[in-house]
Amino acid sequence: MGHIIKMIKFLLLFLVFFNQALANDTKDNDSLDLRIGIAFSAGGALGLAHIGVLKVFEKEHIPISFVTGTSMGALIGGAYAAGFNATQIESIALSIDWSELLKPTKPFGTFYLTEREKKKRYIFELRHKNFIPILPRGIIPLQNVEFFLMEIFSEPSYYANYNFDSLPLPYRAIAVDLNSKKPVALKNGRLDKAIRASIAIPGIFSSVRIDGMELIDGGVHRYLPAEELFEFEPDFIIGVVTIKNTTESRHSVLDVVSRTMNILGAEDLHKQKNYADVIIEPDLQQFEPSDFSRVKEIIKAGEAAAIKSLPEIKEKIKNRRLTNVRKVKSYRPAPKVHSIRFKGLKTTKVSTLNRILKTRTNEYLSFKILVNDLKRIFQTGLFYQVDYELDFKPDDSVDVIIIVDEPYYGVYLFGVCYDNENGLATGFEIGQNNLFGTGIDARSALSLGNPNEFRTGITGTRIFLLPFSYLLDGFWGVKTNQLYKNNTWITDYSTVYRGGIFRIGYAIGNNSFFDTGIKGKQAIYHIPPIPWKDSIPEKEWIVYPFLNWEFNNFDDFYVPTKGLKATANFDYSNPMFLSDSNFIKLQISFNHYLNIRKFMLIQYGIEIGLSNGGLPWAEYFYTDGEEFVGFDKDEFVSQQRIILSFGIEFKVFELFSRPDYPVFLGTICNAGTFNSVSSDLTKSPHYGVGVLLRANTPVGPINFILGIGDFNKNKENIRSNLYISVGRDFRYRH
Repeated sequence: MGHIIKMIKFLLLFLVFFNQALANDTKDNDSLDLRIGIAFSAGGALGLAHIGVLKVFEKEHIPISFVTGTSMGALIGGAYAAGFNATQIESIALSIDWSELLKPTKPFGTFYLTEREKKKRYIFELRHKNFIPILPRGIIPLQNVEFFLMEIFSEPSYYANYNFDSLPLPYRAIAVDLNSKKPVALKNGRLDKAIRASIAIPGIFSSVRIDGMELIDGGVHRYLPAEELFEFEPDFIIGVVTIKNTTESRHSVLDVVSRTMNILGAEDLHKQKNYADVIIEPDLQQFEPSDFSRVKEIIKAGEAAAIKSLPEIKEKIKNRRLTNVRKVKSYRPAPKVHSIRFKGLKTTKVSTLNRILKTRTNEYLSFKILVNDLKRIFQTGLFYQVDYELDFKPDDSVDVIIIVDEPYYGVYLFGVCYDNENGLATGFEIGQNNLFGTGIDARSALSLGNPNEFRTGITGTRIFLLPFSYLLDGFWGVKTNQLYKNNTWITDYSTVYRGGIFRIGYAIGNNSFFDTGIKGKQAIYHIPPIPWKDSIPEKEWIVYPFLNWEFNNFDDFYVPTKGLKATANFDYSNPMFLSDSNFIKLQISFNHYLNIRKFMLIQYGIEIGLSNGGLPWAEYFYTDGEEFVGFDKDEFVSQQRIILSFGIEFKVFELFSRPDYPVFLGTICNAGTFNSVSSDLTKSPHYGVGVLLRANTPVGPINFILGIGDFNKNKENIRSNLYISVGRDFRYRH
């Protein structure tokens, strides 16, 4: 019996030691596993260096298990956590026009041509309610960024059931709550909304409201979110800090605010760095937070820093088994749309918006179609901001709620421009947009200068939100011109005109437009006594239908650096239209700006004007000092003309170091003939050559042209002219 008891004790002792050894062996194996968490810092454009770090990690097969990010780090980290690889993220970053994305209005290329022309007319806009001015909003809603984020993250958010732990990589976006003044790690909801909150730079971009919190850029308090990785209990933490440590700056608003945030968060950044096992800090001293035009260079800087850190990382993780917890992208069947509702409508009729929705009830929800619906609603120009909510029903269907932010639809517009041929001109327009909630605009405009003009009517760039433009105007004005004979000034005279115009047009894509209509006006000429005054009638009644076409893909309406503009205008008048004249008039123009080098471009163009019949004096072709270098305004007034132009320009610098404010210096030459086709259109051509300086500025374009005309002739016939213009020309030309 004693032997049996001893044997049992021995077996029990053996089992204890065996279990302890097994536990120790398991513990040793667990200690070999390594899960890496990575924290991406803020930094504006500097944060694009995170992409370079990810590229190196993927190449070196260093898996990431958990991701946190602040501001730009939230965007790059969110895309990586949602299932995009580094190459895909780089491709997206390189394909984006960041300057357009960060503007408060819809991207320039999404406007129809007539919308772009209308929007660029005046320099200042002020909203009013019942004619009482309303102060403009001081922050940018970032609507274009929101659309961009929706396109990328709407589906991954839905597939993850709006839980960031269910993404391919668990993820946190860091923002700061204005109410509690503390950082918040966002872990559920729409991924695009969380990232949008994290990039809401205070004082520049509007805040985001989520679950009762008023959220702004996380970089205000938590520039590097290493501490937020503790929630995941990672075995190894890598912090990527994209910051410019020098005080030198180009002092754009974004750069100044970013610098201020760096100073405020310096103490916390030091603490967060201590939480990381390795800190990767790319050399970004040559860049600014606003340098979104240098994406490729910034990504390269991130790659270089990651490569430099590889020996330290590999040394610290050697003999450890890297754990890859990345999940395959999940998938959920799309829900059926139960209903579509609008929130925030006060003036606009629901029927006005329903016409453009492609999302339909009782059909499966497509996020791509929904985002495009939101874009079309925003592109009506009727709203400050557009967003959506999804209200899921017990039967797995969903109510789509489209949220809009309506502005006050009354508008005051103001413009001012100057050129040394017409003097100073000021313009004022008052209007009421979105009449009766249908998108129709009514306005009255007054311009003082040359011409003095008043007009009133209704206008718009869409009919039933389709790309039809329309205009019905009545106008009255007085214009001063100069009268020349054989290149010699004779006298100044004035024309009083009044009439009306109706036109309707259709946009063919974003850059081409066709319109037709009818115009009628009476012109009365006040000419001082001259020997051949009788050759010009005292007054004329002119009525004609017209047909116009325009293509314009200039990158800027006033100071283009690339692109093509082509127009064709056809007018026909006949006594059957109750007109005093019988004529056909055709005008064709072509102008092309072509980049040869980054700093050099050439410009060339042609303009052809032809007419047949009794062309009224008011419908003659007129030239000015900008159009025909070296000659005075109205020096050539003709029934026919051909003008060729060619120029070479060099970009000498950028105002405020901004690419949208270029300054060009160059030469321009042109040749023109103004004889009638019946005589000899190529006979006695005139030549002009000059130097030009043109620039885009916050107050509008500036042009300076010093030209010499007919330099090939004798000294008595050589002409010279200085043309100066400042500001956007808001005056109507039709």
